Amino acid sequence: MPSSRPYTASEPDLTSEHGPIHVDAYPNTDSPGQTPECSAGNEPFPADKPVIGNPSGNVGHATERTARGGT
Repeated sequence: MPSSRPYTASEPDLTSEHGPIHVDAYPNTDSPGQTPECSAGNEPFPADKPVIGNPSGNVGHATERTARGGT
């Protein structure tokens, strides 16, 4: 059943797949007039509290290097 409001409380079990809302509809991407950072690729999402909008502070330009996985 749909909720009447966003889920903002944390689950007692941090291994649960459910947690507080994390939303950033317009992340900083170093476009003109924005903070010079790539928050779209570097946003920290804590498991115990909601995060709405860009994170505080500058999260930098570099993103984590990943490798293509195969099975």
